[in-house]
Amino acid sequence: MEPIAGIVLAAGASSRMGRPKAELTLAGKSFLEHCIEALLAGGCDPVVAVVGEARQASARERPGVLWAQNPEAASEPIESIRIGLAQVPPESAALLVLPVDAPAVRPETVRALVAAFRASPGAHVVRPVHDGAPGHPTLFARVVFQQLREPGLAQGAETIVTRHSASRVDVPVDDAGIAGNVNTPADYVRLVKSDE
Repeated sequence: MEPIAGIVLAAGASSRMGRPKAELTLAGKSFLEHCIEALLAGGCDPVVAVVGEARQASARERPGVLWAQNPEAASEPIESIRIGLAQVPPESAALLVLPVDAPAVRPETVRALVAAFRASPGAHVVRPVHDGAPGHPTLFARVVFQQLREPGLAQGAETIVTRHSASRVDVPVDDAGIAGNVNTPADYVRLVKSDE
């Protein structure tokens, strides 16, 4: 069975948060650790963590995790996806993209997306849906990898999600963590309180 890779997007400037979101903690672990562990436990191999220049040196070595660097903190997320994609093995059947501001995503959600992809020949995009709203991570089949590298994607990876709406599978999940979007200190406080 062909492997499925994961990418964690953790190189952003976090300007509204005021400090790197990757280093924020939830239940004693950093957001970055949570995201890596969710993808690994959900069946991704390898997981590529795309981090900023300042955090590369502090990255811990761990099995199944590759590290990539995006020194341009102000770049769009699609740039980090492309950097991570360069590390994805060519035999990977698909990849899941998880922003670091969605640390509460559950491993079972990742497993559900992988299972739906494997059960749906012809699926180009698979995404989770909770209470009618799509969230993270998004799975992209190998057939669209090259499209993610295209210049001029007006809405980044979302352009590919929209382009392949006819071959997209939405998976209902009981996981409010797929919403992510922990962008401000107030968002962070709400997330921590919801986890207590």
